[in-house]
Amino acid sequence: MPHIAIHRDEAGTQRRLTSQRAILDAHREARGLLWVHITEMDAEDEALLRRLRFHPLAIEDAVSRQYRRPKVDDYGNYLFIALHGIDDSGSVEEISTTELDLFVGPTFVVSSSMTSLSWSEHLIEQPAHAMAGGAGTLAYTIIDALVDSVLPVVERMDEVAETIEERALANPSPDLLEHILRLKRASAMVGRVIVPQRDLLARIARGDHPPLDGAHGAYFRDVTDHLDRIEDLAQALRDRADHLVVLYHSALGLRQNEAMRQLAIVASIFMPLTLLTGIYGMNFEHMPELEWRYGHLAVLVTIGVVVSIGTFWLWGRAFLGRGQRGLRAIASYALEPHEVRDAVRRSAEGRERVLDTTPRDDDEPRERFP
Repeated sequence: MPHIAIHRDEAGTQRRLTSQRAILDAHREARGLLWVHITEMDAEDEALLRRLRFHPLAIEDAVSRQYRRPKVDDYGNYLFIALHGIDDSGSVEEISTTELDLFVGPTFVVSSSMTSLSWSEHLIEQPAHAMAGGAGTLAYTIIDALVDSVLPVVERMDEVAETIEERALANPSPDLLEHILRLKRASAMVGRVIVPQRDLLARIARGDHPPLDGAHGAYFRDVTDHLDRIEDLAQALRDRADHLVVLYHSALGLRQNEAMRQLAIVASIFMPLTLLTGIYGMNFEHMPELEWRYGHLAVLVTIGVVVSIGTFWLWGRAFLGRGQRGLRAIASYALEPHEVRDAVRRSAEGRERVLDTTPRDDDEPRERFP
């Protein structure tokens, strides 16, 4: 892909460089600051890195599409830094990493990535502030933007986890478990990307690798603070994903228990009917009820009575709706009339105490009932 090159001279004037010759001349003169950003590196870009006289091993790392751990290599007059970000263009349940490589020298910064980075467009369009502080400030700005781009992805993952939790309680369908496992894998990937970079940037913050000297330590410590926060969020997401798995199985178990409960209620109601129909289904020659004119009607009435009694009993035992509390209240007033009298008396006392608050001589409220 075509690269973008910006040069800032010692007077602070910035200009775009459109040819490799101009880039090589600015790099050779080593005046001001040169920034070259490469996206989706091809053979032409690889040739440019060779003409800039970078080490073959560093070029090999920048060109390779294989995953490597974040690292910093010191080549004397420049550093090669390999970092990883999160590709925010896809689903948060199927995130992928993207590598950012930096060549940082006293007067130049060359950045390259195999995919287009959304945050890099803003830096390219407005590079004045980032380039004004030199190569160290520009490198910090690029790394800080890379790290900050991870936080919105993690926050979206947290929103997805909340949605999954609500669905797990409402309808624990089998496909929901797959979403939970994807979220768990995504949060684990964020942790694998973030933790090694935190240690690497902590070493840079101590000034162990010039040209990123101790003057930039405070800035890189700020980046490590952001990484600590992202790591905490990723760990919380992993814990939440584990909780969602438990919640899913618990909700599924409750639904199964409710289904078994309903089946048990139906079986309890119709089990006596099985007994009755089984008796009259026997093949005995002499059964008195078979010749009775009203035998069939009597059996139907008996079946209706048995079903009614069974349903009423289950309702009263709180197996159906809220029958237990209602049945107890009805039974207490119907079978024990004195409870009705006591309830009316207590209600009247309560209203009278609220309404009759005329003070006595001793400023105490008057109560009509003793």
